[in-house]
Amino acid sequence: MGTFSVIYDLFAKRLRLSNPWNYKAPVLVAVTYLILAWQKFAFLDALFAFGWSLCTIIGIAGFGYLSNDLGDRKADAKAGKSNLLIGLSSIQISGLLLLFLGLAIVPWLVYFPVTTLTGILLVLEFLLFVLYVLPPFRLKERGLLGVITDSLYAHANPALLASLTFLALSKAENATMPVFVPALVAWQFFLGLRNILLHQLKDAKNDRISGIRTFVTQYGELRVNHLLSQVFVPFELLTWLLFLGALTPVTWLPLLGWPLYLLWQFPKQGPHRELRQWLYGYLDDFYIPYFPLLVLISLCFQDWRMIFLAVFHVILFKSALSETKRRVFAWIRKPL
Repeated sequence: MGTFSVIYDLFAKRLRLSNPWNYKAPVLVAVTYLILAWQKFAFLDALFAFGWSLCTIIGIAGFGYLSNDLGDRKADAKAGKSNLLIGLSSIQISGLLLLFLGLAIVPWLVYFPVTTLTGILLVLEFLLFVLYVLPPFRLKERGLLGVITDSLYAHANPALLASLTFLALSKAENATMPVFVPALVAWQFFLGLRNILLHQLKDAKNDRISGIRTFVTQYGELRVNHLLSQVFVPFELLTWLLFLGALTPVTWLPLLGWPLYLLWQFPKQGPHRELRQWLYGYLDDFYIPYFPLLVLISLCFQDWRMIFLAVFHVILFKSALSETKRRVFAWIRKPL
């Protein structure tokens, strides 16, 4: 299998990178939109910053997923799970890792300013990947430590890195930023904890077959579901509300939009859904498509040309409006 075929298989067939692209990248780029609006970036500067941020997002996501596949090759083969790296040579694996590492780092070499703190956070991101999946550390199988590590590299650290980088790029200071950044990181941290636990709950059967000792396989589904509903989800909601409050100096739209979304969603979801579906319906389905678009609307109010950025966002993240389109057409066709 040639290198080009491997890359095509990675993006077009197995679509492992569709997970971070569809479910993590939209929220992360929304953070950059907020800084663009907050610091009133010029239109061309905003486009360049957005383009380079996409490059590093793709690189970091690709490196992270490939690292995870590398660490799980034997276990995935045992469980019969899909793993792109099974059967590839060491040279092919190294080439793919270097490709995504290059995509992640190049923007910092040619465009983004590197401060001491952002440099540490960038190095930390790749260090966490290694510590999480590769022996002798393999924090993935160290119970709660593995859950925390996943949340850090998949959510909290990228959000902090993006916000501090764009603030450094703006070369401006804002008195409300000390409120915004901690609220953002706290929300992303608890969202990350919730996401990795849901993922481990879903994969618990395969993980037991593979012999992977995750937090869920060690403590059991019932205890983890209780921990989710009683601890992590309430903290996610609390930090989400704090984050929405921290946005009010630049935009009220997300703070107003979420309650309206809940009212719109309630007839479909109802109050008595299974926890996973409740979280997807009332939180994720707002975080991913609508939160970035509301921030983009605020950005367009500052400079009408930012509508081109909004159009580009919708093209890149097509799922952003798919559910809305479906519901609007269903409402139009509904008999009176």
